[in-house]
Amino acid sequence: MKHKNLAVMVSGLLLVGCSTLPSYVPEEGDETTMVNIKEVPRAWLCIDDKKFQLKADENNNALIPVGERLTIGNSYYSDNGVVTYRCNPAISFVPKAGENYFANWEIESNRCRVEVYKFADINRVGLDFEKTTGRSICSAK
Repeated sequence: MKHKNLAVMVSGLLLVGCSTLPSYVPEEGDETTMVNIKEVPRAWLCIDDKKFQLKADENNNALIPVGERLTIGNSYYSDNGVVTYRCNPAISFVPKAGENYFANWEIESNRCRVEVYKFADINRVGLDFEKTTGRSICSAK
């Protein structure tokens, strides 16, 4: 019985370790901008097929690099004892210097998605569609 409990505990720790990503920290001299990730609870960033966890500041903004296509995604898992639901939506875009972005995550009709908008003063909502969005380019697991 002791060995069974130990095996369950060790396998649980291995699963936790697999899901932990290093935090994204820009290198000194890298040009960055901000993305608001308030609506994306487990936001991650993928650059050059390397995944990083995005960490928000007190205003829910996270730094991201500019000038190259990158992928932002969310890892979602829900289990109510009857149904398990898991999804990992992602979207790529090319952040530009001087622009700030808003990431949104939704579940609708049993599908989930991540969307990226840029902050803009063109309407009362203050958001505009980000025109460089595309499919995820991240193959990292």
